[in-house]
Formats: sequence, structure tokens, C-alpha cells
Amino acid sequence: MRQFKNFKEPKLDNFTQQSEELQQSLQKYSNMNEEQLLDQLIKNIAMQKANGTFDKQRLMQFVTSVHTYMTPEQISKMQEIVDIMDSNQ
Repeated sequence: MRQFKNFKEPKLDNFTQQSEELQQSLQKYSNMNEEQLLDQLIKNIAMQKANGTFDKQRLMQFVTSVHTYMTPEQISKMQEIVDIMDSNQ
């Protein structure tokens, strides 16, 4: 019989944490309209750049993960904003 006295609960892996963060974000932003969402995106990027926590790779992962919930027009607008914010470093 195995003993579990040294058993440690596994830590959440990065994917699970990101998934939970995405769920929280979806709940937080689900009642906003497109204009409010884009405004929030711009504010968040500007704030992250100001305090040195901006991570373009993480932003692109988020953008990729929400593509399935967006129209082609919305995807294009979001990409334009990301490009503008990226060029304003």
C-alpha cells in the first residue's frame, strides 16, 4: 500500500492560471460594449508601459485567445490598436 504522507498538492501550471485569468477577464468585461472594451485595452497597455510591466508576448496571447469571440472587423481594430501601442514605446 502506498503512503501519501509526503504527498504535495500539485501547483497550477501556467496554462491553468492563464485559463482562470481569462475566465475572470471575460466575466469582468462581458457587459462592456466594443468602444468601452477598446478604451480599456488602450488604458491597460498605457498603464503597463508606464510602470514597466508591459509584455507584448502576453498581450498577443490574449489577443489570440479572444479571436474566436470576435468578428473579423473587431479583430482588425484590435490589431490596429496593438500596432499603434507597440509603435508608441
